[in-house]
Amino acid sequence: MRALLPLILVAASAIGCSAPSAAPGGKSAPPAPPKLGIRPDGDTEIKPDLSKIDNEDLKKVFAYIDQHIDEHVQNLQKWIRQPSISNSGEGIPESAEMVKGFFERLGCQESRVYDVGITEWGSPGNPVVYAKCDEGAPRTIAIYWQYDTMPITQPDAWKAPPFEARIVYRPPY
Repeated sequence: MRALLPLILVAASAIGCSAPSAAPGGKSAPPAPPKLGIRPDGDTEIKPDLSKIDNEDLKKVFAYIDQHIDEHVQNLQKWIRQPSISNSGEGIPESAEMVKGFFERLGCQESRVYDVGITEWGSPGNPVVYAKCDEGAPRTIAIYWQYDTMPITQPDAWKAPPFEARIVYRPPY
């Protein structure tokens, strides 16, 4: 699971750190979904040695990810379930809006989808998502995110439908 750390870190940022509040009118929030049973370290016998990490903020990030692992996995499943097939255009506008929404939830000051129009080959181009998240840091990071997927050309070759986002447990986990 630590191999997915960069993606999960982004997911952690998108989800936020606050607990859900009660529904308006004093009604209680809907019951929490059942736990997925995901083990943050993947294995039951091997655990990363966090004592070797000197940065306390990074330890907090790891702890937050571990405590909210189900939410992060569900967020990743949401992305997997969204088709975004470039050559047919299936789901491309919706995917671009999902990327834009991700940056908005992250707290970016600006986030927009640009329609690139018709390409030089006469086909519609995929929209470009731009976001600006200025936190006053001395350095800037650029994220290039390719959000389209390949078409499903051999559906019989899949063990599960490609956009199902099924959790498959495999040994030794």
